[in-house]
Amino acid sequence: MGNVRVWLDTMTTEKREYTLNHTPKHLAQAGYVNQLFGCLASFEFIQEKLLVCGVEALIEDYQLGLNSANIILSEEQTETLRLIQGAIRLSSHILKADNTQLSAQLVGRLLEFENPLIQNFLEDIKIHQTTPWLCPLEGSLTKPDSPLLRTLVGHTDEILALEVTPDSQWLISGSEDHTIKVWDIATGQEIYTLTGHTGSVLTLVLTSDGKQVISGSADHTIKVWSLETGQEIYTLRGHQGIIPTLALSSDGKILYSGSEDKTVKLWSLETQQEIAGFECQQSILSLAVTPDNNKLIACLQYGFLQIWDLKTLSLVDSWVICKIEKKEISLCETNSKILDLIKKYHQKQRSFNENEIALFDDLKILYLENTSCLLNISYENLSWDFTISFICRINFDLPEINIEFNLKSNGIVTAQLTPNNKKIIYSYNYEDKAIGYSSETQTIIINLEDQNQINTFNQYFPIFALNYNENLFIGTIGDDIQIFDWDKMLIFTEKENTPIIYPRYLDITNDGKWLIVYYHDNTGIECFSLDSLESRRLYLKDCINNIKVNPDTNYLMWQTLLLRGLKIYDLEKCELTLCLEPDGNGGLLFNKAKIIKKFLFVIIKNNLILYDLVTSQKIQELGENIIIDFYITEDISKYILSLEDKSIIVWDIKNNEIIKFDKYKKEKYISKENNLLNQYNETEDDEDDIESFIKKFMSNSNIEPYIELLFADNKLAISGYYCQTKRPEKTIWNIETGEELFCLDGEFITITPDTKKAIFYCLKDSKNIRNESIFHTLIIWSLEQIYTITNNTESIKFIDVTKDSKLLLIQTFEKNNDAAIHNLEVWSLETGQQVYTINLTGAILFVQINTDNSKMLVATNDQYLRIFNLQTGNDILKIKNQWSDDQKEVTITPDFKKVISIYKSNNLIVWDLETGKVKATFTTDNPLACYTVSPDGKTIVAAEIFGKLHFLTLEDGE
Repeated sequence: MGNVRVWLDTMTTEKREYTLNHTPKHLAQAGYVNQLFGCLASFEFIQEKLLVCGVEALIEDYQLGLNSANIILSEEQTETLRLIQGAIRLSSHILKADNTQLSAQLVGRLLEFENPLIQNFLEDIKIHQTTPWLCPLEGSLTKPDSPLLRTLVGHTDEILALEVTPDSQWLISGSEDHTIKVWDIATGQEIYTLTGHTGSVLTLVLTSDGKQVISGSADHTIKVWSLETGQEIYTLRGHQGIIPTLALSSDGKILYSGSEDKTVKLWSLETQQEIAGFECQQSILSLAVTPDNNKLIACLQYGFLQIWDLKTLSLVDSWVICKIEKKEISLCETNSKILDLIKKYHQKQRSFNENEIALFDDLKILYLENTSCLLNISYENLSWDFTISFICRINFDLPEINIEFNLKSNGIVTAQLTPNNKKIIYSYNYEDKAIGYSSETQTIIINLEDQNQINTFNQYFPIFALNYNENLFIGTIGDDIQIFDWDKMLIFTEKENTPIIYPRYLDITNDGKWLIVYYHDNTGIECFSLDSLESRRLYLKDCINNIKVNPDTNYLMWQTLLLRGLKIYDLEKCELTLCLEPDGNGGLLFNKAKIIKKFLFVIIKNNLILYDLVTSQKIQELGENIIIDFYITEDISKYILSLEDKSIIVWDIKNNEIIKFDKYKKEKYISKENNLLNQYNETEDDEDDIESFIKKFMSNSNIEPYIELLFADNKLAISGYYCQTKRPEKTIWNIETGEELFCLDGEFITITPDTKKAIFYCLKDSKNIRNESIFHTLIIWSLEQIYTITNNTESIKFIDVTKDSKLLLIQTFEKNNDAAIHNLEVWSLETGQQVYTINLTGAILFVQINTDNSKMLVATNDQYLRIFNLQTGNDILKIKNQWSDDQKEVTITPDFKKVISIYKSNNLIVWDLETGKVKATFTTDNPLACYTVSPDGKTIVAAEIFGKLHFLTLEDGE
């Protein structure tokens, strides 16, 4: 179409709007096939029409090309328009909120299609997108050929109930946000928001004519609404508890409501009055009325099931559904013995079960006939902490209960029959309490007649429904609603339908070439995968044993989970270069392993062994003394070894000299953990003197010295020791002479970037080696001088040292008349004097300093992001509300120009630090778990909670 934007810019506002609205229609009516295709495949036209006319008008344009008698497109053109329309429809909920995401959404959904016309369209996007945007490097968003048709967004809390009108045109949803929303299914437009409830909307029913919807709420009321006007007609009051279930008689005249207050009430919809009621033994979970309106079936808490005669309002039968160990499910007639058992069972927090009876605590009526019903029942196996679910049929006349089939599940289950009663759909979510998150989610479709599984999706829908025509499946995820093509769901086998992973965090190697994803698989085992950041191809995956893989060298090192072996992967050669497996006489100590340059140092059977990672050969072994820990200088010139006899030795490799440091070997261990005198006095037959006893005790004690690190050009070492737990005492000593220089009770924090000074933190009421009291003090130690930074506030917290090693940043906190005072203090590391103080309005989440030490970015928990001049402390920029309440971590790009954060779970946002405005946004199909940024700041990788990765690059559109 040429330069569309230039063409449109020559028009008045009115003519521009008319042209965008009517050009596709005129081209279709005139039969201009190529011109219409060029219009609908032009990114500039699509972008301008979206801005002026909205997303639904844009979607309708494609019907002109796909369904017009005047337009005969080629097969390739037809597919192109269908895919572009599908991508826009899938993104419609995002584009309504943020139309700047058009480019990212189209590329993310279309990139993997090989159709040349689609690839030309994507090139058109990159050429004509003039503003900054996050460009997907892979087609990682849901694609137009998937069953998903559109997503409806509008509720602000979890959706609890869904209903579809009989004509399949409207969808009604009730939510924890106290509202009911009415949606147009075809367009995704929100028609009404019904407000009036003061509690969660728990249940919805539609009248048979589809003109009214009735809602039950946690506010103890029932409301009747008109779908023609969107107004409340009247409210029914009378229950004293929440109302989780409603049912209508087949003629639509009587409403039945069940409540947590253990009552069922009958309401006349004609007179708007309560006409009858009765009390049950437990809270009501669900109600259903037989088609002949003669019986009401009530599923109650703790496995109770009751049948009521609606003519006499009398209880016909009352049973408890239970499962006796190693026996079939049975119906036990309610009597005092059963009631006593249930009472004991729950008084003992459901651990008492002397008769080995499992009571069903979740019952839902799936289908009801005059003489029988189909139930979905579940019970929790308390011994093994998992849930078992069944589909059961109850015959009212016999009475008996039969298991139709078991549901493959071990967690929360939602089940429902299709409207024609030929298929059952059930969705489950298993949350492993040991690891604290969902380890398996699935939705399964089964043929009810032969019980064969038709299809499976790795997704959980807490609430779902099919429309009456059975061509749409509607499910909820949190506060969103997703609409699927039912026929596609039955046959869909997308390659993504693989076992779900649950990412915990992401790493990118320092060279920016490799992505490491740390995740749990669906059994809860810790794993990692290695992906190329350039090709986005998977190279490696394995289970690990609670150890983070080290990405700082050209090698990956990890301990395997099952064999407790050690593996080294060469990132340059893309191959496993070393694999050490235990021989059965002792495990490898991976926490005592270190890679320096191209060498691996590892302790095996108390020997320090050196491997050449180029040749994969062992080249050195030290084992004269039992080695329990080691520290190797970066130039591999000195080995510092912690030995079993509590001594530390330094082996100078170049000069072949050994320096001994015997502090821990000679120390008098009189402490709460090791009171030698008491133990000596309690030894009655020991003829050894006290010196011999101490020597004997020392050789068996669990004291283990260790080296934290070296500083001051490898002249000084900081050491500590374990004695059951890590001790607070730290020692600084000269590794060239073995001389102890300084000792204090405190926490080692860091060394300065120039490695000349070490910083320690001494806690309140602790004392240093000279028995001097210390009150919230930072000690800065170097060869040249030692000085302290003491603050008399309630607490101080170390934050950072500038890269030039000149300034120290700390946070102070104190209360003044119940008001919290947070300050950021900056101190000189050269003089030990305070430079300035910044008063803050909240606690510091993080501080980042730019590379030239000119600016400092500070984020606080009151959602402020501030930039200061680091040398003066003056304000440069202050921004509010940069991330959601549950997302406290943000990332600053290395150039200090952009901030990246997750916002409202599905949105990855890039902020411009110079203007404080949003630079680009990318919205994903599912909530995000974590993200990371490459060292050069050019690539962002974000992971959804179910494991899908999005590789993005920021395009400035220049």
